[in-house]
Amino acid sequence: DFLQRLLLSTMDLNWRKVANTTGDHGHFREGHTLTYIRHLDSLLLYGGVSNPRLNAVYLYSISKQSVMQRTTFGRCKQPRAVNLIIAVTTQHCTTVRASSKVEHLQLYMVYGGEAEKGRSLDDFYVLVLRNWTWKKLFLMQFPPARHLHTMTDMRTD
Repeated sequence: DFLQRLLLSTMDLNWRKVANTTGDHGHFREGHTLTYIRHLDSLLLYGGVSNPRLNAVYLYSISKQSVMQRTTFGRCKQPRAVNLIIAVTTQHCTTVRASSKVEHLQLYMVYGGEAEKGRSLDDFYVLVLRNWTWKKLFLMQFPPARHLHTMTDMRTD
């Protein structure tokens, strides 16, 4: 498993072996995504192929050097590989008894990927990290089904 062995040092951009990680490392896999979640100082591993495709979520704590599988809630996605992932922070305004509060929600967005037998997917899901709940997005118009693609948050604020 990639997460068990290597971690990129942001100080000198060299890969280093990670010694003695603890926890549930899951299956060996390829075609997975690994995304840095800043407010958790962790890496989130999702999907991949391990015969069959996977849709489990694992969280690697960089400071504790431990891995755990996260229980998620909500609508279950189809297992997939070579999909795209992006972590996005949004502002969410709530009003309680005439006072407003702005929360920063950390979202983990998943689009497309490859299902069994090489079929490209065109679905869009969001994992809300506050409560580890998946939500399926229904858009008026989707991009074509795809896998092996990228997405970038272009906001400047």
